[in-house]
Amino acid sequence: MNIGISIVAEYRGLGIGAMSQRLLAERLHEQGYVRVEASTDIENLAEQRAHASAGFDFEGIARLAQGRADGVHDLQVWSHIPND
Repeated sequence: MNIGISIVAEYRGLGIGAMSQRLLAERLHEQGYVRVEASTDIENLAEQRAHASAGFDFEGIARLAQGRADGVHDLQVWSHIPND
């Protein structure tokens, strides 16, 4: 299961994203999903901190994996595995 979120600007930096992703991953595990994956642009330091805070583990870089208006970017790949 691959998840992604977006937080309205005025609510960023409050821990809402990390808490939401942690709770969602836990709920998905309860439903039988073993692996929950999330990714973020390699320059998105705030989301990388949120993934770590939510209990996700950094797995590596997916090179040239995301096309955006300004070109193709590398992504960091993170996973949440129960009892890991």
